[in-house]
Amino acid sequence: MKKKKFNQGAEAIIYSDIKDGEHVLIKERIKKNYRLNIIDLKLRKNRHRQEIKLIKEARGYGIFTPKIISSNENNFKIIFEKINGEIIKDFLNNNKNYEKICQKIGKEIGKLHLVGIIHGDLTTSNLIIRKSDIVFIDFGLGKFSNKVEDVATDLIVLLNSINATHNKISKKCWSNIIKGYKKTNPKYEIIFQQMQKIENRFRYK
Repeated sequence: MKKKKFNQGAEAIIYSDIKDGEHVLIKERIKKNYRLNIIDLKLRKNRHRQEIKLIKEARGYGIFTPKIISSNENNFKIIFEKINGEIIKDFLNNNKNYEKICQKIGKEIGKLHLVGIIHGDLTTSNLIIRKSDIVFIDFGLGKFSNKVEDVATDLIVLLNSINATHNKISKKCWSNIIKGYKKTNPKYEIIFQQMQKIENRFRYK
């Protein structure tokens, strides 16, 4: 099977392929022509390394992510297992029994933040439900941080995603995510307070 283009983001192209009889996804970080070559290479190398570290760290704490099959720093490619599940964006749009799943999402995000991992692009397109598990994908913009500002910003990205994509159910969806988050992250009060401060900042601007 010839590899096929699966998806494309700002930083990378995703291809689907078969390796050793199994379906895989290949993430290739693409060159940005508007950047100086030396800066572009440095950025791609740093983000390539960081994504691998984030995924391995998350998996070490029992947080579900795609398994890394192999990686190559010379061509900035990472080969992942292909997750058999449904993207949360589609699940929320097509399933009336979404409240328990939203709580589950909140719990898993709470675990992620508690161990100092910021996803960086926390949207319903980057979460997959596989049976009863929530799987995080695409850590390409992620980082390690315990700063309340960074954690709160991560949650604001998700809230904005839900408001924009799931407007009819956004309030119930978010309230259940918060319920779940509180169960796994004891720092929730200061984090939610910081979210309010950040939102106020933008409002005043």
